[in-house]
Amino acid sequence: MKLVLKSLLLLSILFVVSTQTFADGGEPALNDSNVATLQEPFTFKFKNNATLKYYGKIEMVSYYDTTTPFVSDWLAFVYPDTNYDGTQESFSMAVRASLFGFNFNLPDVWGSADLNAKLEMDFVGGYSTGTTTAYTPLVRMKQAWFSLDTEHFSFLAGQAFGVFGPLFPDNCAWIALGSSGNPWIRVPQLRVTVKDKHWKWEVSANRSMAFDETLGGTLDDIMSDGEQSALPMMMSRLGYTGKIGSVDVATGISGTYGREKYYRNSATAVIDKDLSYYMGVFDLFLGSKYVDFKGEAFYGENLNTFYAGILQGVTESDANADGINDDVNGIGSMGGWAQFTFKPTSKWAFNLGGGIEDTDNADLAATGRAYNFTGYVNGIYKPSKWLSFTLEPCFTRTGYNGGTSNDNIRGTFRTAFMF
Repeated sequence: MKLVLKSLLLLSILFVVSTQTFADGGEPALNDSNVATLQEPFTFKFKNNATLKYYGKIEMVSYYDTTTPFVSDWLAFVYPDTNYDGTQESFSMAVRASLFGFNFNLPDVWGSADLNAKLEMDFVGGYSTGTTTAYTPLVRMKQAWFSLDTEHFSFLAGQAFGVFGPLFPDNCAWIALGSSGNPWIRVPQLRVTVKDKHWKWEVSANRSMAFDETLGGTLDDIMSDGEQSALPMMMSRLGYTGKIGSVDVATGISGTYGREKYYRNSATAVIDKDLSYYMGVFDLFLGSKYVDFKGEAFYGENLNTFYAGILQGVTESDANADGINDDVNGIGSMGGWAQFTFKPTSKWAFNLGGGIEDTDNADLAATGRAYNFTGYVNGIYKPSKWLSFTLEPCFTRTGYNGGTSNDNIRGTFRTAFMF
């Protein structure tokens, strides 16, 4: 927290200095026409039409569960009823989805290309050690990128959301149906976009993360099986936007492909194998004055990197039946999610949605998670652009290899101040 306060103090000092010195040639003398001016709350305009917008959200979720789900504010899946957490009801509150960030824009920085940049942080970086962990979440870098944008071309460098499956449901759990049909990731990348009025094609080379094992300590740049493939992870999406009568339409097909180096040498496993992970995604949005629809569907293998596979990527096996695992294979998975939004007024919205993911049972371990379904309905009230209140009941069922399953019912109240 001291680091955050010091960073904000430094940014404030730099902003004050910039308002006094931002001029051609670095000349300190400015007049009223070219100093930074406040255009609207938290948006500042500089000389050369550069703008800097500070934004954020203070969000708290309070929720009751009939069990204790895996990572409670994720609501990732339900433990089996043979596990203590699968039978123990729970209540919690969390603020770590709160965030703050900056958007920067400088027109015509390189010919007709505009420079855009984003720096965004939240508090989902885990928790500090000690007895106060419940209210000391750690700051985490969420997005950090810049782009050069023209009418038909864009180049982006930095950490941003992956280009596949760009839609998100409007539910309260932080993982956003990540293990119930909505794969996603934020990742360092180099991205090129070509676009016209209706079509957009994106392709990116990304850091090749694969979370079957991580290597390193708390002071290291954590390496995983993905980085040890020595290849980038590739993503691409072809999207279309237009209208059918009065209905807005946005749709696309996308995918990702990468490799990982799976190496284990222990008393229980001796494995050295190159594995692939891949996924194809279809997305669709339909918008009208009072009703919207959005959803996605996917199919792939070895997808735990993207919160998919119900957080399962691979399964080891003992082909020689000697008690030592000597092979590994990816877990196939398919699923999707859908949501209807009803907007009777500008201040009220009601969402009805759900998602499901089904893994290939033949790929699973004996106690592996076979399917995961989450359904929700919520009402969102926004008395102004600054405030939001949400009430949401939610049902989750997790099925296990062998035919057993367990259910969780959650009730959530979410409050947010947005600026």
